[in-house]
Amino acid sequence: KRADVPQMADHGITYRLDYKHLVKVYSQFTAKFDGMMVRDEAYFRDLSYEVEAQGGKILACYDSQGEITGYAVLYLVDGVLTLQEIVYLDSRSLMKILNHCLQLRFEVVVEVSEAEQLEKLFSKAEVKHKGNLMVRVNQKDLFQRLYGFKHQSVQQAMETDKPLWYNETH
Repeated sequence: KRADVPQMADHGITYRLDYKHLVKVYSQFTAKFDGMMVRDEAYFRDLSYEVEAQGGKILACYDSQGEITGYAVLYLVDGVLTLQEIVYLDSRSLMKILNHCLQLRFEVVVEVSEAEQLEKLFSKAEVKHKGNLMVRVNQKDLFQRLYGFKHQSVQQAMETDKPLWYNETH
């Protein structure tokens, strides 16, 4: 909510996208995490078309030297502004993005992983946890041979009764 985020100017926020810059900031941000997808300019071009087709927007944040420091994917659904993806290199960029969004709506929903620990910055904000798991099978044939079945989807692979290692830390 507006009261949870310190107010600041949103200079450097734009809806004009440079896909090369999005790749750069995404690569820098995801270097801190495991389990991310490799993205390129074609990915971000397709993403921007998809987001626009669904009525959403992507905004980018730049610092005073013109370097990209973050971006967010926004959707307005039933009057609720949801940041379905937010990437930022520093807390200033995160604050600028959130301030801009809070100029559009008095309350926003930010969807992030628990690993980001945003409650440290926004101690008064309401936190809701949703279950989520990303799986990548690097060698489908080897996976099927080891687990003794042929799966047609990730859901079927996850439903095996054999143990899987998820690399989770809590």
